[in-house]
Amino acid sequence: MPDKPCPPSGGHPLRTCSPSAALSAPADRRIWCPERGTGLVEAIVRIGLMALMLAVTAPVLSRVLQQFELRGACQRVFSELQEARMASLTQNRRYRWEVVDTQTYRMSRYDVVANDWSVVRTGDLIRDGRNITLTTAAPIVFSPNGSSPSAGTITLTGAGGTTLQVTVRTNGSIAIQ
Repeated sequence: MPDKPCPPSGGHPLRTCSPSAALSAPADRRIWCPERGTGLVEAIVRIGLMALMLAVTAPVLSRVLQQFELRGACQRVFSELQEARMASLTQNRRYRWEVVDTQTYRMSRYDVVANDWSVVRTGDLIRDGRNITLTTAAPIVFSPNGSSPSAGTITLTGAGGTTLQVTVRTNGSIAIQ
């Protein structure tokens, strides 16, 4: 098999890509030939380095994902409260948003004729994150003018103990804190 020259390297006669020429050269003049492939030791070292990088970054990525889940759940609660407020304004009815259990909430509207609350929608936070819990002291009620007779706070707690709060003021404004 004839020797193939490697890419231009200054014209050194020992710089060839054939294994016989590369191995027969003195140790201080051997070159790496791209046609020879990767050795087992090189592959094991590369896999070891990738495993080490993954082991170092996994906890950080886990915390970042928990933050994203918590923020997403908080945004969802915020938009559900906004929807309840807008429905109370457009339909001229009272709407109530309440926590049913640690991951489920319910939106209801007041029926004047029946003198009772009818459930509009029930939602859960399982799709946003399995380790997020909801707590609130009392249901949030929106009057037909969009205000809330009493201020309220919904607390969302993530897996790592991080909390975010959605607050509703008496004027009906909603904010994430």
